[in-house]
Amino acid sequence: MLEPRYLFTMADSTKILSGVERHPAADNPVLTAADVTDVENCSFVADPFVFRVDGRYYMFFEAGASPNVLAYAESSDGIDWTYGGVVLEADTQLSFPQVFRNDGSWFMIPSLSPGTEAVRLYEAVDFPTVWERSETLLSGRPLVDPLLVSRGEYFWLLCADTSFDWFSRDAVDRLCRRPPSYSLRVYYARELTGDWNPVDGNPVLKDRRAQRPAGPAVTTDDELFTFFQEWQRDGPVAVQSYRVTELSQSGYTHTETAASRVVAAGQDGEWTQKAMHHLDTSLSESDGLVVADGKGPDGNWRIGVFRPT
Repeated sequence: MLEPRYLFTMADSTKILSGVERHPAADNPVLTAADVTDVENCSFVADPFVFRVDGRYYMFFEAGASPNVLAYAESSDGIDWTYGGVVLEADTQLSFPQVFRNDGSWFMIPSLSPGTEAVRLYEAVDFPTVWERSETLLSGRPLVDPLLVSRGEYFWLLCADTSFDWFSRDAVDRLCRRPPSYSLRVYYARELTGDWNPVDGNPVLKDRRAQRPAGPAVTTDDELFTFFQEWQRDGPVAVQSYRVTELSQSGYTHTETAASRVVAAGQDGEWTQKAMHHLDTSLSESDGLVVADGKGPDGNWRIGVFRPT
């Protein structure tokens, strides 16, 4: 089964849910498009996922290209990062590279462009640099930012559905430049490559303020917390935390935590001036590290290192 430390388990979730601040040892941003030397005309880096293996830190992230690819960086301390190279290219745009270990093997579930209408599983042939397509877990819907959670006897996938109906409220929203009301769909399976089924009542959530997953979930013995992007008129600007009140075959519900906004636009100076829309808290309790992305006034995303407050 899935090794818990690669889908974040925390003893005291309040350490991260109260917020973050710039890590005093970090020269933010620690990764930018300029670090990506093997992608022509790379314009941004975003969606970081980070973890520590045998004393070495690894970060996987989206690199802006045409189409976008997935790349990685390494670090000895989680503060100073060295770019490693592109690890995955595909026939579609790639983002949100959630990497985890299951039954001794390394896997990745990235987000694909909505037109692909699929959620795919990739397996490492030579970690961390070589990956191959393994399975198609879901198909037939334009799902993005698929978030994997291991809870109870099941794996769960929380996915943003980008379907657009011109006769729905979305049409009015877009004409008025309001944020689109994507829906959240949840699926479950006993085995990672088994049969994935929708929970009852899909889509389970349609909320302008919580439209798309924004990084790995936080799980304790008793509770589960998720992070979602907060959208305003022109797109995502912050990340909010939610306490999951139900995750079962019967459906999904959540409520905002007391300190809902974890990161927000302008939090760490100019490079985050326009927006922040993704964070990974996997090392916040063990190492006092959090990674997050931010958008500057030039419209490009960069990645920085923070610590829990």
